[in-house]
Amino acid sequence: MNLNNLISKITIQDLTPAQKRSCLLSWVALNLKLRLKDYDVNKGPTAYSTRLWAVGRGEPGSRNYMKNLIKENIILNIDGADSKEEIYEILKEMADGIIEESLIICEELFAEARQAKTQKVRDKYFRAMNNLEYLRVAFIVATSNYANSLINNGIDIDHTLLTIRLGASQAYKKELNKIWKEYANGNKEQEDLDAANQKTEQIFNQFEKEYIVTDEILDKLTNEKLLYKLAGEKNIEQLVDIIVDEIRQRITHEVRLIPVTEF
Repeated sequence: MNLNNLISKITIQDLTPAQKRSCLLSWVALNLKLRLKDYDVNKGPTAYSTRLWAVGRGEPGSRNYMKNLIKENIILNIDGADSKEEIYEILKEMADGIIEESLIICEELFAEARQAKTQKVRDKYFRAMNNLEYLRVAFIVATSNYANSLINNGIDIDHTLLTIRLGASQAYKKELNKIWKEYANGNKEQEDLDAANQKTEQIFNQFEKEYIVTDEILDKLTNEKLLYKLAGEKNIEQLVDIIVDEIRQRITHEVRLIPVTEF
């Protein structure tokens, strides 16, 4: 990725579509939580509930069945492909457009949840549409699960940091669960949280060393981190807010929660 256009002062408007994609995926990677409940927003839908609306559960016809929106999205995209090669090419295109596909999942899960069988669930998701903190969580949940689905289908999502973070969460699931179980069963002081975060970061760093086996992978990771730093975390988070607010507008037909200004 060419970073020459980022040497001077950076604004989001300076970024190419590919660079915006990279920054957004880095933001998702850096905000991943190992426990769904750690995403939970006060009085908002739980991350567990949000994930269920995205990836579903059970089998069609079963009592608690919920359809897998991500799986349906992928099947819809590859439907009509005549060969394995064509399917692979379509999946690669979907990986390139993973932000757009993930936003589609967000929009669909919001629409589905707002038509839930129980009034309590419907009300909770209706209220959540005005909560930017929750909308960010939904974006992380949708994007990370969409990325995992593509990776599990053998597709390179072309983002090293997110691939590493998702991979570490699976490869070291037992060790990570132990860290956070110990934290949950402890006094939960700030120093306990800091220690758990430090141990978690050490595991991510270890997996990163295992994953980086070529100079090309190292260069990609370095460029992703540099781009994220140059663009600025606050600017990227505001970009996230803008794109999830657009989804909210389409569903609720209400005015923006936040103004779109120059970065």
